[in-house]
Amino acid sequence: MDIDYNTSIMDGQPYFTIITSRGVHHALTVVLVVGAGNAPAIPAELSLDKVTEGACHAFNITTFPPLHIKAKIAAKKPTNIVVIGGGLTSAQLSDLAIKHGVSKVWHLLRGPR
Repeated sequence: MDIDYNTSIMDGQPYFTIITSRGVHHALTVVLVVGAGNAPAIPAELSLDKVTEGACHAFNITTFPPLHIKAKIAAKKPTNIVVIGGGLTSAQLSDLAIKHGVSKVWHLLRGPR
C-alpha cells in the first residue's frame, strides 16, 4: 500500500492517491488508523499542517476538543470529529466531544461491534 498527497486538483482541492492491491483510489479525505503501542505516529511525509485542520493520537491529547473545534463551537458553527477505536478511551472521547458541544461525532470501529 502507498499513499500520496497530490498537488493535482479534484473538486477544486488537492487530493490523496492511495495504491492498494485492489487498484488506485483517489480521495479528498483519508483516515489513517496508526494504532496504539509505545510510539503511535502519523507519517511525517503527509505534512499534516498542510493536509488537515487537526489530527491527534489519544496519547498526544493536551486539549480536548482541540482549540480550533472549541472556536467553532463558540462561534455556533457546525463541528465534526472522527474518533477511531474500539476501547474505553475512544468511547470516552466520543462522549466528551458530545458533552462539549460538538455537532456530530463519528465513532469508527475496525471490527463488527
